Amino acid sequence: YYAISLTSDAFANSYYISVMDGNTGEEIQGYRDSHGDMPTFGTVDEAVDYCYKNDIDFENAAFSMVMWGCQAAMLITLGVFSAVYIALSGATKSQSTSPAG
Repeated sequence: YYAISLTSDAFANSYYISVMDGNTGEEIQGYRDSHGDMPTFGTVDEAVDYCYKNDIDFENAAFSMVMWGCQAAMLITLGVFSAVYIALSGATKSQSTSPAG
């Protein structure tokens, strides 16, 4: 059977399709399309759409997919806050080190 899996790189093309062992539930390998490519997806929704369009029956707990969506949203939010903090820290330092005059 197939499953939508989370890659180890949470910042680029975070999801892929796994070929799973029906007896153990362990991943055998990543799914490859008819061209030998291993498609990756930026969102769970993209992976689900790809599976539906290509008649790939996947088995995932809905809870896992919801959790992945929440994790992705938290990572994006954390990245935005980090960028704002760095930008503001740099602006504060440059203002405090500017000569008065």
